[in-house]
Order: sequence, then C-alpha cells, then structure tokens
Amino acid sequence: MLRMTTTAKIIASALVITVLLILPFSSGCAGPQPLAKPVELTYSNFFPPTHLHSILAEQWIKEVEKRTNNQVKITYYPGGSLTPAAKIYDGVVQGISDLGMSALAYTVGRFPASELIDMPHGYPNGWVATKVANDFYQKFKPAEFNDVQVLYFHAHGPGVIFTTKKPVRQLEDLKGLVFLNVLHPTVRVDCATRFIPVREVSTEPSTFV
Repeated sequence: MLRMTTTAKIIASALVITVLLILPFSSGCAGPQPLAKPVELTYSNFFPPTHLHSILAEQWIKEVEKRTNNQVKITYYPGGSLTPAAKIYDGVVQGISDLGMSALAYTVGRFPASELIDMPHGYPNGWVATKVANDFYQKFKPAEFNDVQVLYFHAHGPGVIFTTKKPVRQLEDLKGLVFLNVLHPTVRVDCATRFIPVREVSTEPSTFV
C-alpha cells in the first residue's frame, strides 16, 4: 500500500497479481472446442468486497466467464477470506488458490529485487508508478516470481494521511501519532527517527476497516 511519510518523500508500492492458470484448449483452425465441464478456479484477494480493486476484480471475473462462454468459472474470495494478505502469494504457489492479488509491501524480504519499486522515487501519479512496476518486471524478470505466472502489476500515486481526530497539515502535526504502516523498512526507520514512533500492526483488512 502507499502512504505519504513526509511532504517531500512519496513511496509507491506495487500490488502484484499472481496467476497460475492453465487452460486446456485444443489445436486446429476451428478454434477451441467446448470442454466437457467448465474449468473451475479460485481467486483470493485481500481487499474487502466494497473496495474499488475488489469490485474491479469481480468485473474481470465476469468478463473472463463471458469471453470463455462460461467454460471458465472463477470463485472469488475477497477480504482475505481464503488466504490472509501476507499469505496470498504463497497460497497460489501451494495451490490453496489459483489466482491471487498480493501487495509486495506485506511480505518485506520475500521479493528483494522488486522492493526497489517501493523506494522513494517520487512517482507523480499511479499511471507512472504502474508503468515503472511493469517495465521493471518485463526488463529484468526477477527470479523471485519464477514459481507463478504474473498477470500484471499495478500501483497508485502519492498517498495521503488519514486521521479521525487530529488534522495533519504540516510535519509537526505528526508528532505523537501512531499510524498504520506497511512500507519499506527504510521508511520505517525514517519515520521512527525523524517524526513519530512506529508500531507494527496487522495488515489484515478486518483489523482496520
């Protein structure tokens, strides 16, 4: 996830869709033949059902089913209901789910090469951050993703700090606040030493939604 830690530093974190998908299509000029029974897949997502990314995931599922004439059926598990956020990637590898949406920031150290995307590059918007993440993967093909088929990466632009009681309008307003932080370790150090104490908290949506 992306958070703003100072007014000068913006961190963008890539969200990666990991997919293990093998569809048995027959060869020949006539195109794919109808299957004896639909291919049934499962899709694990940590976003809650009402989140835009979750809504888009459901729309994507409907589009897949439509384009395959319902020869592919996908059962959707939002809100970490099948595998929790930090376990989604390994859940795909282990066969708990066939598809999964995971955030690199939730498993620090698991994807050391790709964590370069999380560094403070000052992405101006989500389009640029997403392009960087996908271009990085296409150029370097990090071995850390060799056990899955990556569908795509996406990221968002500059984030904001959300508070429920105390307004934050300048750096001094951060003093004494405790906030959810799932950023790169270098950002944790920066926050802890320069502004406010950092407390590790759960990344599961149910704990803060």
